[in-house]
Amino acid sequence: MPRILILAIMAICSMETRAEEVRLRNMELITINHQVYLQGTALNVSGRPLPTVFIDFAILKDGKVAANQTVEAHAVDPGQAWRIWLPIATKAADGFRVDRIGMTSPSLLVGDSTTKR
Repeated sequence: MPRILILAIMAICSMETRAEEVRLRNMELITINHQVYLQGTALNVSGRPLPTVFIDFAILKDGKVAANQTVEAHAVDPGQAWRIWLPIATKAADGFRVDRIGMTSPSLLVGDSTTKR
């Protein structure tokens, strides 16, 4: 029984995407008609397909975390770039940081309607 648990933990840990597998480019906060957006480009530089990539951002106001938001991309091929266009819920956000870049296996999401990112 403990061996199965160890194998399950190893499988989950191996699904974490290392930050160097996804490169972020030209990330910036912009304001259009009083709405703040985080925009930029992400690129799969891993050399392998990534089923689901998520990027967790901390949205900053006056240097403190005001909100946390996540973007997802699905079925990302090696070398594929995708645009990030994220409306920010916090008014007057003045910065951001990347908290985590990860991957979720589609098999973990099948039949689980409570899984949220």
